[in-house]
Amino acid sequence: MLKRFLKFFKGQEDVALPEFDGSYLDFLLMHSHEGVASELDRCPGHDPLLLVIAEILRVSMDGVWSETIRRPLRDQHSPMLNATPPPPPAVSEVSETSDVVDDEDYEVLVEDSDLIEGDEYDEDSEADDEVDTSVVSEAEVLSQIEESAAFMGAEETAAADDKLGADQKPRVDQREVLQAGRVFLGMLIENDRLPLELQLGVEETMLARDLLVGYFVGHEDFEEKAQRLLRVVEQKFSEGLFSQARILLQLFQTDRDTRIRNDRNIFYEDMIQRLGIKRRHTVSQELVAAWGELASPQDESSEISPEEMLGWLSERLFVKMHVFTRDMDAVKGWTEVGGMSELPGATDNLLRYLPPRHWRQAHGSDSGLKRAVRAHINSDSLATYLTNQTRTCYFVLRAVGDTGLEGFLDTYFDFTARGLDVNATTMLPELYRRSMGDADMMKAVFDDLYARTLKYAAEEKLEAWSEGDISAAIDDAMEYLRRCDVNEVPPGSYDLGGFVFDRLFDVSYPTREFAFKLHRLT
Repeated sequence: MLKRFLKFFKGQEDVALPEFDGSYLDFLLMHSHEGVASELDRCPGHDPLLLVIAEILRVSMDGVWSETIRRPLRDQHSPMLNATPPPPPAVSEVSETSDVVDDEDYEVLVEDSDLIEGDEYDEDSEADDEVDTSVVSEAEVLSQIEESAAFMGAEETAAADDKLGADQKPRVDQREVLQAGRVFLGMLIENDRLPLELQLGVEETMLARDLLVGYFVGHEDFEEKAQRLLRVVEQKFSEGLFSQARILLQLFQTDRDTRIRNDRNIFYEDMIQRLGIKRRHTVSQELVAAWGELASPQDESSEISPEEMLGWLSERLFVKMHVFTRDMDAVKGWTEVGGMSELPGATDNLLRYLPPRHWRQAHGSDSGLKRAVRAHINSDSLATYLTNQTRTCYFVLRAVGDTGLEGFLDTYFDFTARGLDVNATTMLPELYRRSMGDADMMKAVFDDLYARTLKYAAEEKLEAWSEGDISAAIDDAMEYLRRCDVNEVPPGSYDLGGFVFDRLFDVSYPTREFAFKLHRLT
């Protein structure tokens, strides 16, 4: 039966790549929506999230899977059958990247690895109150993606034991296939959070999918696919695409020493790129003159809106400003799908993950620029902002020689003392000791220090800021951008919310353009 099952996956590498705009996850969800709704209409007892996983596998592997499906489709993580919050299908944000990929270091896939949920920000308080947009907090530790044979009822087990459907194609509702699908959806969500230009390509995503399915069902060329994926990881590392390498390597189990070594490598490589990158080619005099006119128009009639200014920066200089947003139309659509299930809490569970929050260009937001940026200003994004400041301070302190970055130390210690009434120098001995040890990941060190040292004062500030304060800071951030020297701003993707926090805290950098180093998305 196994050989009969595996033969259906032969030749999948030759499948034509789909054409679409936006992210691959958007494409898969758009083409899965109708199938999920249709199946829920037939059987309201389904777990909608599990149906999404099954349908995504069908869409991404067109023609492979049988139409036969268990009714109802549920597992031990489905809302009605589990009293505790179910684990999301998310890949760990823990860095597991290495400048040298050693076959002995990466043995098996995520079945034995710890998974944690990635960055998620609170939803805009002005969003549609009738839509539940709750999400998983960044710090929530999740159980491993493991499901025992007991997740099915007795009447379902017999049906699932038949690995082929009536049409003699492999069934997507098998336990092993759904395990692979959970991890695949998690990887898609992590990838979707990145700006579009920083996301994994479809070919790389398909390779990861085939590796996952092959591992869980026992595909005979699993090792060959693993080697191919590791070569992709090496390429991503050499190209400085650390976020992509991190996502792919989270599919593999590594020993603790390897994870610590990789974590240190990714931290320093990322900071070197973030703080050292410069514009390779001088901006033409025509563009500099055009920017000067946009930034300081001769009369009010020629003044452009912030949305138009950000669009100009993106299209002409490839400087792209982003906010962390969620598509509210998609939220409403998946809310309706979740409501078709009779399982208590099915809608809330589905909306914990779909549609995901992601980095998208601020001037393209359907909800308007100010509202999109306002949604970004919350406790989670504030934690990310201050942690990034601390990371940069630590890197500059550890850098050898005259780097030209030393002026940032005055910036950091001044604004933490003045803006938060915190003497940040007291963190340094512990930060140095733990970052040089072999017990903690760098992210865990910075997150813990933030929680114990900066969080209380930071959230007091956040609570004190009025809507007027935030609105004024958004305007000030736009004015700040207008007065930057575009020749000192490298092309890339940037966190617009970081510039707004700068204005809220009245941060003064060594140069105006230095802020772009801090707020670069990598």
